[in-house]
Amino acid sequence: MMRRITIGFLAAILAGGAIALVLEREAQARLRTEIAVLRRANSASNQLQQDNQLLTAAQVTPEELQRLCDNQANLENMRSTLAAAQRQLRVQAQAQTVNDPPKPLAAGMTSVANLPDAGQATPEAAAQSFFRAVAQIDPDALADQLEFDDDGRKKANALFNSYDEATRRRIGSPERMMAIFFAEYYGRVTGMQTPDYLQSPTPGWGYLRMKLQTSSGRLHDAYFLVHQSASGWHEVVQGYWIDNWSQYLK
Repeated sequence: MMRRITIGFLAAILAGGAIALVLEREAQARLRTEIAVLRRANSASNQLQQDNQLLTAAQVTPEELQRLCDNQANLENMRSTLAAAQRQLRVQAQAQTVNDPPKPLAAGMTSVANLPDAGQATPEAAAQSFFRAVAQIDPDALADQLEFDDDGRKKANALFNSYDEATRRRIGSPERMMAIFFAEYYGRVTGMQTPDYLQSPTPGWGYLRMKLQTSSGRLHDAYFLVHQSASGWHEVVQGYWIDNWSQYLK
């Protein structure tokens, strides 16, 4: 459909003042919880698939089946313990990062923490709304910004449906699953430049080109594939983003 575009870099949003800091930590903690749930579900799904293949390939006795179930339960307990320890380490590391003041914004940069909701009437407005949702760590608002191409939809549905029912209910939809990823992926962006819209030969399609600044002060070029639908302009999630998300969970 469209050629693949390399997009953006990780960045952290730092809210000024003690109240904003507390709210941001709470939002980040919720986001990390969502990601941890997906990681555990992904691991459990892979393990159960492997066990099912083993059971299909061989006739096992009830005793052997019980042993496998016991081993699976022990493995899940070990994974839960490890995941809890990893989460604690990430919280400590994040707290150190939050306490580090961000670098001043470069000339021409707008703070994403102060962006208003610009809607989706234009490509530029959609980009502003996207990074506003990132800054607020709002997966629901981000999900409204996203649209899948054919390959992205197929892969996102497959990944979402690989989770157990409880995880699917918790996450809500493939769009929200990817919104959680983007909130983490662009979480260190502190500033953005007004994007340039590059029209594609195909009507209703194009690219946004902009510069982003991270909390460390580094400037990066970013490109977004965008598409106009009846509800406005949306950032397009292509298949390779789902591949990246799958690897991130693993």
